[in-house]
Amino acid sequence: MMATKKVAELIETTLREKCGVCEECIKIYTKRSDETSSQNPRCTLCLGILCDDSFQQRLLESINDKVNLYGGFHNNCISKDSPTVSIPSAIAIRIHCINCYLEKCIREYYHKMEMQQEEDKELLEQRFAIKKVSEIHTQIKDLIRSKIRQLVLQKYNPKKVQTYNNDHENNHDHDEVTQILINEEAGFLRHHVILIPPLFLKLPTSVLPLPKHERKRDRKRFRGNDPTAKQGGDPRTNLEKKVKRYLDSILNENIKDVNEELASTIRENINCCMLEKNNIITYLDTVGSRCDVKEELGQWMHNLVTAMNESKEIEYSEHQTKTDISIHVSCWRNHFYLKGKYTKTRRDISQTPFYVNDDIESNHQSQTHDVTEQKRGIKRLGISSVEEQICPIICKVGCNGISTENNDLVDSAGKNNLVYGMVKFHASGREDMDVRMILPPDTKEFADNCFTLQTKHVASGRPFVCDIVDAYKMPTKSILDKVVKEINHMSNDRFSVMEKASTLSDGKWVQEEERQYIRYGRNPKGVGISSLVYCPSSSFKNLQSDTEDKVKFYGCLCWSKLPIQSQDFLEKKLMRNGSEKNKSIYPLKLEQSTPLRVLHRRAAGLRIRHVLSLEAIRIDEHWFRLHLSTSAGTYVKEFVHGDCGRTKPSISSLLGSKTDIVELDCEGIAI
Repeated sequence: MMATKKVAELIETTLREKCGVCEECIKIYTKRSDETSSQNPRCTLCLGILCDDSFQQRLLESINDKVNLYGGFHNNCISKDSPTVSIPSAIAIRIHCINCYLEKCIREYYHKMEMQQEEDKELLEQRFAIKKVSEIHTQIKDLIRSKIRQLVLQKYNPKKVQTYNNDHENNHDHDEVTQILINEEAGFLRHHVILIPPLFLKLPTSVLPLPKHERKRDRKRFRGNDPTAKQGGDPRTNLEKKVKRYLDSILNENIKDVNEELASTIRENINCCMLEKNNIITYLDTVGSRCDVKEELGQWMHNLVTAMNESKEIEYSEHQTKTDISIHVSCWRNHFYLKGKYTKTRRDISQTPFYVNDDIESNHQSQTHDVTEQKRGIKRLGISSVEEQICPIICKVGCNGISTENNDLVDSAGKNNLVYGMVKFHASGREDMDVRMILPPDTKEFADNCFTLQTKHVASGRPFVCDIVDAYKMPTKSILDKVVKEINHMSNDRFSVMEKASTLSDGKWVQEEERQYIRYGRNPKGVGISSLVYCPSSSFKNLQSDTEDKVKFYGCLCWSKLPIQSQDFLEKKLMRNGSEKNKSIYPLKLEQSTPLRVLHRRAAGLRIRHVLSLEAIRIDEHWFRLHLSTSAGTYVKEFVHGDCGRTKPSISSLLGSKTDIVELDCEGIAI
């Protein structure tokens, strides 16, 4: 045991006096737990990251500058996993050199002392107990990460509790949702720090030449033909790309005015920064572990420290602009989610921006198509979309904007429609562009977002969830109310978002009486929403699956080729199908093959759906209106005209006449 203790003292002395390692790094090697610390900005291992107060101050200022874009630390909670850190790969090389020198010193000590066999065994175990490069590298990174977080918490005192201001009548529900959001760290800030060593840092490339960095082509992703931005990427990866572009600019421009020796050193350091850490460690464990190479690496480390001590100068260079470690920080806000329900009262508004292939020649100039769309051979349908009426207002009014700091602004083609920060819109199913999403007229007095039909189902607008990525701020309840009023084009003094409206017959198909319905708000573009409240991520993930069990209500205007003799004739054909007078055939089982109009984008198959209830109203000899409730996923248009016999039974088969549908409204979704 005496030999083991002496070897431990030898390692500590060698690290401190002959390797120029700071006390923080020595603790990693020796597993010491005392509070001894030193200011050694010239540490050959951590390069002063762990022990240089001036560097730590610069790092904190860099992080604070990024957080200020999001309202500062006092207005935000910090993720428990923040920050993540990428430390210089050169540290792994230095660790390997120091390990080589330690093994050499222990081996010399072993031969000098000529110990007994039992003591030799203990010494041998101690020799091979020197930690691996990957282990020490990970411990240094974790220590840096822990120290940064501790300094941030001490100096800036971030917000400790995040409030979401959900508007729930039941306090228990409010507390439960809030706790889920806190557990998910919804809207918390995260940071990533990349540290680049001084580009004049000495590396043992004369002894151990590093492999050349091979550039990888970015993986091509199909993002559709339309020009709308798509959400994707990762702030950490995008920051790494920016740093590499920064290093490329130095390599291509800034080394022209220095001598060849310094230029060579800069190229070596940039190549080292470009290499993946795991590739470097693998290279050190193979090529760098040969006996002759280890001997030379240990001697190189000894010569480096000796030269530093003799010159009493910082090893990096006299060029002060290049001596500091370069700090690159990204900050972003975690996803958070807002849910609501919408109505759509126009037939020229799609749910999301709608682009189709353009049949006209790409060089043909048209007032309705811009140059970008012409080059892509596509054109846009509709004057706007539900998404475009909701998301930009949430972004501008609710979140004070979305950060563009974490986008990868340039890809291999010099252009990019893939962004990280944005408001993503996701709805529970979708209606066609020419289908309105309205609510039935028989609304309960003072009801809030709920409507009762004759079938006693409760219906509402179409549910949606907005996934807000990297917003500058978290909206409060009052701000969300302001967003709702802005979307709905309603004055601030109005309490209810529900508006009665009516459809006047224009005689395009048939002259009808005025029909009333309910909508949210007064937006002239036809889009309105009920409210916006915070919700957990499960609401976003389960939005589509939850719809599969819902009941949907529709109203449609239909045409029959054969004359409809009377209202009783229509009811007998469609509601009783020739059976007893008061017995209805509903719920009616349907067998629907994939419709011809969507067969190009959906798999062929047979689906079983149900029409739960139906009401038919005769208008004249050839026109009638239907009000029906169906199970989710029913193709109502195909149920009316039969889709060439692919839907059985259909209104066409029940009437025994060719029928068609000219207008369709979704009149609510059961909740």
